[in-house]
Formats: sequence, C-alpha cells, structure tokens
Amino acid sequence: MNAHRAAAGLLWMLAAPACGIASDAASPLQAMEFLAGACWQAETELGSREEHCYEWLPGHQHLRDRFTVSGKRDVVQGEVLYTREPGSDQIRYVYWDLLGGFRQGLVQSDSGALIFGGETYISEHGVEEQRQRWYPAGNRSMLQVTEVLRDGEWQKLERQRWTISRQLDVPESSLRYAELHIFKPFLGDWVPDPNDPALRHNPQVRDRVVMSLRLAPGGHLVRVYEGFNRQSDPQAAALEGIAIANPGTNHIDFIASTRFGWTFQGRYLAGTEDALERLYTVQYRQGESRIPEPDLPGWTRRFREIYRLQSDQRLSVQLDIDRDGKWVPWGPNQGRFNLVRAQRAQ
Repeated sequence: MNAHRAAAGLLWMLAAPACGIASDAASPLQAMEFLAGACWQAETELGSREEHCYEWLPGHQHLRDRFTVSGKRDVVQGEVLYTREPGSDQIRYVYWDLLGGFRQGLVQSDSGALIFGGETYISEHGVEEQRQRWYPAGNRSMLQVTEVLRDGEWQKLERQRWTISRQLDVPESSLRYAELHIFKPFLGDWVPDPNDPALRHNPQVRDRVVMSLRLAPGGHLVRVYEGFNRQSDPQAAALEGIAIANPGTNHIDFIASTRFGWTFQGRYLAGTEDALERLYTVQYRQGESRIPEPDLPGWTRRFREIYRLQSDQRLSVQLDIDRDGKWVPWGPNQGRFNLVRAQRAQ
C-alpha cells in the first residue's frame, strides 16, 4: 500500500486481498429494505388515496405492510406480510383486508426491482397477463410500473409514482438518542459499486466492506467498521470505532483506531440533501511511511467525508483533506466514488 492508497478512515483506498461474493444465504427480503421504516402514498386514477406503512418485525425475518385505501365513499384497511419463501430466493406475501379480502403470491427481485407475479385480466385485447415492477426512484420516491404480456413480450402499460408521506417512529430501544437518527438511512454494510470506474485504481477492494454502520444493542451508539472481507466477521476489520451522542455538546463524537496503530477522533454531522458528514483528525505514528501528503508538516492529518444517498441502495462518497485550511479532493478519482448496500447473510 502506498501513501496515495492509505485513505482516511480506510475507506475506498484500503488495499486488501479479494474474496468471494456474498453468501447465497442472503435473504431476498433485503431487496425490500428501501421500503422499511416509512409510509408511502399515491393517488390512483380513480381518485382514491393509498398509504402503505412498512416496518420490520423483530429479527428482520418478516416485513409488515399496514395499508389504508381512502376512496370517495369507502375506506379499506388491511395488512400484507412479506417473508422468505422456504428453499428459494423469492418472497412470499400474504394479503388480507377488513372486508374479507385475502390472497397470496410470490415476489422476485431482479436488478434492484421487485417483481410481483402476473395476474390474469380481461381487456379489449382478450385475456392478458399483467405484472408489476417496483423500484426506488430517488431518495423518497418509488416507481410502480404495470406491464402486460403481449406477443410473448412484457410491455409497459402504466406507471405510478409513490412518495414517502411520513417516517415511522423508531422505537426507543432501537435508537435511544435523537441525535443518532441521522444514521438511520445509512445503517448496514456498504461495498464498492461494481460499475464504479474508480475500481480501476483499487480492484483489490472489490469484495470488501468499505463501511459498516451497525446499531449497538440498546441503541446508545453506532459501531463503525471499515475494511473487512464480505464473508468474514467485522472483528477482522482494519478500522473499528464508535459514534456516540455526547450529551454535553449535543454532537455525535467519533473515535476509532486501526490495526496499523492510527487513531481517529472527530464527529458526525447531518449534511444537506440527505447527506451524512464526518470530520476527523488522524494521528499517525511518528516515522509512519504511509502517511498521506508527506509534504505536510507533523504526524496528524484532517479529513472530511460526505456520504450522499442516491437511493436506499446506493450512495456517493466525497473524500477531502485539509491542506493549509482548505478542503481539497484527495485520493484517486479526485476522492469521489460510489458504494452500494451489501446483502447481509441471515
């Protein structure tokens, strides 16, 4: 590893041996993560309003959807429970409403989209099969595309945009301090985007967890791990630290250390436009040969990282270094790269 790859926070430039892809045991329910923790609403062409509120049940083995459909005259309420179909990579759902409606079916995940199996309808074209595709479209919206099977091909019939109407309250046992709520959209394991051209600079990080943010039991702090094999335990991470709410300052303090003997100290801040910002100082050992920007004086360096959500499954990262009191891009590709959410084995 040269100095140009010894990145602050061991984020993108951390060189390490490549390993295999994520375990096949990863739950297909992870594809529905972007829905969880919020209520989504849409207006139908018939003038009714639908709201669906998604939340994980304890253990993340089931996702519950409680919905309300408000028409011009009637209000229909019900629930949908999503769970893993045993022995497959599909999701089974069971639907019921208070009017006695009941049905069940399977959902597949394909390239970030949720595909609800076809249903048969009678139209002017005769008996046709239709299906729906759901996929995130930005930070707070989702597209629901209805497709029809004609002449052996799926064709787009109509689409509808869903937006987040409100965030669900997180139980106090999950996030004890209000300051920690800024981490909620970022919790989980993040790996390099396989389509990111920055991988050309560091192909050895392709199968590494670049950043892992995990809520500690009790919800009083967030554990930070960086640089470990996707199939290994985070205890093997190159960096381990915590983010904890400081009641005396109302800030979120960040402290960490690495297996190289470097220490990190700083804080997390809520940025604009669904961004999370981390400002920190790294103390390197005297004589460290891998210190970034060796022309700068002393054995400490200040860094800034900004994480911006592109969707629930993807975020962009900006890495800067403090040079003479000014933030300047640092690292390959001007310190810019992208991460995607990893599928975690259950």
